Parts: sequence; structure tokens; C-alpha cells
Amino acid sequence: MREPYVIKGDEQQRSLQDYVEQIALGVADDVIKGEKNETIQSECRILNSLTNALLAIKC
Repeated sequence: MREPYVIKGDEQQRSLQDYVEQIALGVADDVIKGEKNETIQSECRILNSLTNALLAIKC
């Protein structure tokens, strides 16, 4: 089995999936806080792109 992709120099050895999960939690937190729709939409576009990248490398 292949090792997950990580960023060199990251002491915690977080994978792309870890980052995607962290951003998703941040978006959910922003929704709860009542952030502007434009901000949330922008974050969702980034999250969507990262999720698609994660799915692409898992195939």
C-alpha cells in the first residue's frame, strides 16, 4: 500500500486528507459563526477543489 502524500518539512506529517478535513471543519465553524456568504462560498470552492484532488490521487 502506498504512503499518503505529505508536505516535506511538515513536522506532524499531515496528509492531504488531514488538510481537507481541517478546512471542512473550518467552513462548518464559519457557518455556525454566521460569516458572510461570500466568505463561505469562497472557502467551499477551495474545499471542493482539494476534495477533487484528493479523490483523483486515491484512484
